[in-house]
Amino acid sequence: MDRELAADLNLDLVALARGGPGPYRVQAQLPVAWIAARLAHTDAEIQRPARVDLEVTVIGEGASVLVRGALHLEFTVPCARCLEPALVPAGSDLCVHYVRGAAHSARGDGDEDGDEVDATAPDERSFAGNHVDLRPMLEEQILVAYPIRALCGRGEDCLGLCMHCGANLNEQAPGERCAACGQPGARVPVVNAPGHAEGDDDEDAEQHAGSGNVSAAAPVVEGFAAEDSPWKQALRGLKGLGLDAASGSPQSPNGKPRKKPPN
Repeated sequence: MDRELAADLNLDLVALARGGPGPYRVQAQLPVAWIAARLAHTDAEIQRPARVDLEVTVIGEGASVLVRGALHLEFTVPCARCLEPALVPAGSDLCVHYVRGAAHSARGDGDEDGDEVDATAPDERSFAGNHVDLRPMLEEQILVAYPIRALCGRGEDCLGLCMHCGANLNEQAPGERCAACGQPGARVPVVNAPGHAEGDDDEDAEQHAGSGNVSAAAPVVEGFAAEDSPWKQALRGLKGLGLDAASGSPQSPNGKPRKKPPN
């Protein structure tokens, strides 16, 4: 599959020079199979080819090459709550400076002298000979576009799956119990995203209470206080089952771990 991309994305500087001083426009399509191979270790599904639109400028008689443009790409991953397809618009702007013989450098928080690196400066990479291969850079852009967490089209309104039986709560009428298994407190606790303001908790609680899937007194999980974090709820649940949170071993009524029966 790489051969399909070689003609457009493995730039021949000599051939480009024959076309005039530049800059040169490069357009190429990334086949579905090629993208899928790069994301083969993930659960991403690619429905259509991606596209790259680039402007290539050769500087100093081939001493360096500036590549600017955009990657147009989208794919789907399972929703983090209900597992339905969640669209990921994974396109990005590109600005890469290829320097002949230079050591590869990726942008970081600072250089060796401790000075901050300009985040707007182009990424710098090296090349040798008369060809600049853009494919490794595009592969990297595709990989970093894979999200840690994605939601379906419902966004934050997605109710997810019942934590008892796995039924899709989005397909049920609002109620205190899961319509499939009849268990209360069906919604999986939602952990606040980084940067979530504490003042939003009350508003979230009212919204959750209005949905009917959880009670107003305990908007996260029935039987637990709203201010409890999920890990505290989990620990309390283990204690309720008579399990020691540290060892996972059953406890006797006096709180001491029960002795294992002889084999």
